[in-house]
Parts: sequence; structure tokens; C-alpha cells
Amino acid sequence: MGSLLQNLRKRWHEEQAGEGFLNPIYFWVGVRWITWIISLGIILAAAAPPENLQNGPLLLTLTGVQLLVMTLYLPVVRPRYRPILERTGLIRWCEDNPVLAATDIGFSLVVVYFSGGWNSPFYEFALTSVLAPSLKYGLRGATLASFGFSAAYLAVVSAAGPGVESFYEDGRLVGGLISAPINPFMVAYFSAFLSELMNRLSQEKARVRQLAAQEERNRLARDMHDGVAQTLFMLTLSLEACAEIAGRQGSEKLKTRLEGLVGVSRQALWEIRNSMYDLGPLLEEGPLSQTLDRLFREFQTVSQIPVEVSYSGDEPVLSKEQRVGVYRILQESLANACKHSRACRVRVELGFGPDRVRLVVEDDGQGFEPASVSRGRGLGNLASRAHELGGELEIRSHPGEGTRIELVLNPMPLN
Repeated sequence: MGSLLQNLRKRWHEEQAGEGFLNPIYFWVGVRWITWIISLGIILAAAAPPENLQNGPLLLTLTGVQLLVMTLYLPVVRPRYRPILERTGLIRWCEDNPVLAATDIGFSLVVVYFSGGWNSPFYEFALTSVLAPSLKYGLRGATLASFGFSAAYLAVVSAAGPGVESFYEDGRLVGGLISAPINPFMVAYFSAFLSELMNRLSQEKARVRQLAAQEERNRLARDMHDGVAQTLFMLTLSLEACAEIAGRQGSEKLKTRLEGLVGVSRQALWEIRNSMYDLGPLLEEGPLSQTLDRLFREFQTVSQIPVEVSYSGDEPVLSKEQRVGVYRILQESLANACKHSRACRVRVELGFGPDRVRLVVEDDGQGFEPASVSRGRGLGNLASRAHELGGELEIRSHPGEGTRIELVLNPMPLN
């Protein structure tokens, strides 16, 4: 029993990002328990006509069992049997099925019928059955549930009593006839409003978490820039100076080794600086060409390799995935020119058309045999990345003749 209560308490705070009672499901179950207690009080106090109390104990038991199952489903049944429910497809049937909401309303009205119809001690209990569809399906669910409940309630009251005469008392319409059909609308629309409010609150909380994570990444990037990146930059300058001194003193072997270390140091600096930037916000700030210009400036600063860039055409609207993909492919192509090609110059062409984007990265380095590039690493995974973006990539290279990488991309519709 203690572990059950502990599990209930844990789920109470964890479900729906820790919203607790503000979780629409818990709100719905909690309100229904309150109305069940009201029904219990009316029956115990005999605060209703005798004909409305005859089946009271039996109906209290049935409705109590129903509520108990609802209460235990989220914290106990769902976690324990979720794999089975997902494997059989019942998880969606249990949690996203309007038939269940309609069945709940129908069951509640049956309880009203067997408790005498008009003046039923279970009226409030039945009324709150419109909460679930209103919370789950919003305004449309609230409207359908309210109309359905009001019409069915009047039919149930008429069937449980002497027909339409149930609506009259001493020759006059009973006062409850005016409020009874309106009450479901008030409850349902308030619930729909609450559901919309909670959805927006959840979205805002997610946005705040995202901003906090972004701020933390920016802080780490600043720390890396002021620490490791600056140290590597100074190391690169020192290695270059040592290589120059070695050359003047005639130590060609040492000079060659130091120049190799300069290349490794520049590559490490390039990779560290690239890892400092989160591409999400960066690629949403403006045109893709502006973001790529930053990349070119950074590459030239780190590698000391000049980049000749040309743009043509009007940039189409690209999805975020494609913008990031183009950036990553260009980034890897430049890394190859810096690390492996020993290039002295890089030329980049980015052409925009109404139905395609064409990126060409060409260097004058030592080249290689494309067949020797291992899949899943470096240039080897560019083709698969391009395919995922809905494009094609071609790598042309030959030892001693440089490397040419061409990407052709068809713009995908935005999500």
C-alpha cells in the first residue's frame, strides 16, 4: 500500500511536466470524485425524494468503481501495461477515442435514469462527464458534448418520470428546466478554455526551457572561445614561428614536422570553433548566404586559406533541416580542404533557382581517389546526408588535381 501511494505521488508530479492537479486528466478525475462525494452526501442525508434514493447504494458502488479505475489508470495501469497496450494498438484506443467519452456520458445518464431522473442525487456527477471531451478535443468537443448531454438528459428525465409532465410542477415549468440544459455548456466551455490555457502554458514552459538551454550553450561557447580556442590559436602562431626559425637555420626535417603540426592545430581550432555554435537560432536569423559568409570568414581566419565565393539567383524558402544540411555539407567540404587536401585556394559557388539549390566547393589541393573514402566518416557520409535532404551529391577528385564537391537540392516544403 505504501509503494502504491508513493507511486501515485510520483506520477502526480511527473505527469504533464510536473503540472500535478493542473494536468487536465487529474483535474477531470478530481472534479468527478468531488461530485461523487456530493452524491454520497445527498444519499446519506436523504436530501432527495424517496424515489430518487431507492437505488442509491448500488449506483454509488458502480460509479465509485468506475472512478477508481480512472484514477489508477495513469499512475498504475498505464506504466505497467504500456508495452502491451502499445504492441496491441490499444494505447491509442484507451487515450484518444471519442467513443470512450461518449460511453462515459451515456453511463452517467443511465445512472441518472435509475436514480429517478429529475432531482437525481447523481446530476452533478453526470454533468461532469462533459469534462473529458472538452479537455481533450477543445471547443469542438465541448460543443458536441454539451448539445448531446443536454438533449439526452431531457430525454432521460422524461423517460424516468411521467413523460413531459416531469417538467411541470403545479402547472408551471420547474425552474431547473431552464438551468439544466445550460449547465453542460458552462462546464464544457470552461473546461475547453482551461485546456487551451494549459496547452499554451506548456508551450511557454518548453520555450523557456529552450531559451535557458540556449543561454547555457552560449555561455559554454564563450568559455571555450576565451579558453581552449585562444590557447590553440596562440599555439598555432608559436608553431608557425618555430617552423620559420627552423627553415632559416636549415632544419628542413624539423620545419616539415612543425608545418604538419601547424595544420593539425589549425584543424583542431577550426573544429572547436564550429562546435561552439548552435545552428538552430543561427540559421533562423536571416538568409542562408549571410550565415555562410560567417563560416567563410571563420574558415579563412583559422586556416589562412583564401575562399572565393559567388552567389547567384534569389534564395528560395528552405526548411530548417535543409538549411542546416547545406551548412554541414559545406562545413565538411571546407574541413577536407583544410585537413587533407593541403589546398592553397578554395572556390565556392552557391546558385539559387526556383526549384533547386546548387552548391559547388572546389579546391586546388592534392586530391584523392573517391573510391577510397570510407562510408560513415567525413566526406563519406555527405552523400547519405544529401539524400536525406532530398538532393544528390557528387564528389570528383583525382590525386594531384584537387577536389570538386557538388550538391543539388530540391527545396522541400516547410513543416
